[in-house]
Amino acid sequence: MKNNNVIWNLVSIEDTLSLPGDSILKYIKFLVGIKNFKFVILQGIVGAGQNWIIPQLKKKEGALLPIEDLFEILPNVQQFDWGNFYLFKEKPNDW
Repeated sequence: MKNNNVIWNLVSIEDTLSLPGDSILKYIKFLVGIKNFKFVILQGIVGAGQNWIIPQLKKKEGALLPIEDLFEILPNVQQFDWGNFYLFKEKPNDW
């Protein structure tokens, strides 16, 4: 999609494993391998069971994080019900 001369893509994932963090990690690593994303902004994070990591992720919503930080966190998530992961190749000028 194109908006104000910025190209972006929406990827919706349905996962037969019910979206544990390991599945999301696999998909994001795949995308990083293709597009070399370096940063992520999280928004709208909701998880089943609300294990301890979901509140930790919610505190980081809206902050620009190095993609490696996300790689460390994701394996600890039991299940995502919803989440927006905005991936960037470089730091956005305005967000």
